[in-house]
Amino acid sequence: MLLSLCAEQLKIPYLASGGFANGRQVAAALALGASGVNMGTRWMCTVESPIHHKVKEAIVNATENDTVLCLRKFRNTSRLHKNKVSLEVVKIENEKKDVEFKDVAHLMSGKRGQGVYETGDVDAGVWSLGMCAGLIHDIPTCEDLVKTMERDVIDVLAKTNALIYCIHILIIGDFKTYRYPLAHLGLHDSNFAAKIVCPGQIDNGRIAADARLQCTFVRRWAET
Repeated sequence: MLLSLCAEQLKIPYLASGGFANGRQVAAALALGASGVNMGTRWMCTVESPIHHKVKEAIVNATENDTVLCLRKFRNTSRLHKNKVSLEVVKIENEKKDVEFKDVAHLMSGKRGQGVYETGDVDAGVWSLGMCAGLIHDIPTCEDLVKTMERDVIDVLAKTNALIYCIHILIIGDFKTYRYPLAHLGLHDSNFAAKIVCPGQIDNGRIAADARLQCTFVRRWAET
């Protein structure tokens, strides 16, 4: 909702931030009007990231359920890795009446968190982790990560663009003769493009009479 609202009200470029880890998400952000994305957890899990390798391995092994929200009582909510320390913070926040920050300060210590990154002991303190950890499966170099995400963004947007043309063709109904240049489709595979530009065409040039069947072909080919 926020990204769409920004697209309506802002006159300057803006970045989407929070939960981004792959090209598909970047494509979605661009579609919602953002000029790019800001990533945290994904960059942590790269070869060049200056944190202990065991922390990177913990990120790869984590799922979207391995995070916890701390400091909500103090209106300074932080999403952290779910470990012994962060769970203790949550317990104190929930159970202690009239809780104050000093009650959890020793657990939220930045020095302890720094120790996690330096020693690789993921239970030594609290450390930041986004839910996008569930989408992180490797520890690439920054260069490889950028190239992979760029390729995925282009692929997703090309298929989405092709699907939009398919729907347009379906509405027009001229399945035999309607054509779009391959450049407009953003596709490189001529066989795939041929299927896309004639979504209603079946074996021997027959045309499906049922619109629902035609939509099925469009969806299947667009996802190939």
